[in-house]
Amino acid sequence: MEKWLLINSRRTGLAALLVLVSLLFVGCSSGTSQSAVQTAVVQTLAAIPTQAPSATPVPTDTPTPVPTETPGPTNTPLPTSTPLPTRTPLPTATTIAGTFENPLPIGSTFTQPDVGNTTKVSCTVLDAVYGDEANKLAQASSNILLYRSPPADQEYVAVKAKFTLDAEDQYQKTALYPMFQLALRYPQSSSETKAEVHEPWAEGYPPLEGEGWVFFLIKKGSSPLLYFQANLAAAEQFGYRTQGVFFAIPRKKG
Repeated sequence: MEKWLLINSRRTGLAALLVLVSLLFVGCSSGTSQSAVQTAVVQTLAAIPTQAPSATPVPTDTPTPVPTETPGPTNTPLPTSTPLPTRTPLPTATTIAGTFENPLPIGSTFTQPDVGNTTKVSCTVLDAVYGDEANKLAQASSNILLYRSPPADQEYVAVKAKFTLDAEDQYQKTALYPMFQLALRYPQSSSETKAEVHEPWAEGYPPLEGEGWVFFLIKKGSSPLLYFQANLAAAEQFGYRTQGVFFAIPRKKG
C-alpha cells in the first residue's frame, strides 16, 4: 500500500509539472499578463500534493520480562538462650548447740545415756553464782561433805541444777550423785575442775530425781564452762570425756 501511494504521488507531481510548463509557454506565447501567469502557477503548485516523508514505523516496545525476584533464604531464628540455672544457695552451716564455742544457756536441759547405755541422766542448769554469795551457800549447805574456806587466789562457784536418773534395771537400787555428772572446763586447757564431794541427792529404785547446789573451787576471777556428761566419772575411766555438752554459767552483772 505504501509503495502504491509513492508511485501515485510521483505521477501526480509529474503531471502538475507538465501543466505548469504548459501554462508558462501559453502565457508567454499568447501575451497573457505576467501576474496572471504567476497566479496560475501558484494555484497549480498548491494543487500538487506534498509528498509526506514516509514515517518510519516505530517498533513496538516488547516488554522486557522482569526477572522474578528469588526470595532469599528465610532467616533461621537464633535459638532462644536458655537461662542459666538459678544458683541454689548453699545451706547455712548449722551451729551445734552445746559445744564449747556455743554452750547451752542457763535454763536448758540435756538428756544423755551413759557409756554402757544402761542408765539415762537428764540435767537442767537453773542458776550460777560466784564469790561471796557462793561461799555463803557452801557454808550453809548440808550436801557438801567437807567445807573448805577458799584460799586468797580461789573462790567458790555454786551451780544450781536439777537431775533425773532412769535405769534399765528397775529392780536395782542406785544413787544420784551430781558430782559424778559435772565438771568445769576452761578454754585452751585440757584440765578440768571436779566438784566438791557431795552427799547423794537421791537413792532408791529408779527413776530418781534431785535438785540443789553443786560447789566448785576455782581460780579467782576465771570464767569456766560447766560440762555435763552422764556418769562422767565412769566414762572418763574408759577415755570417753567428750560426748557431753557445755553450759554457760556467766557471772551476773552488778
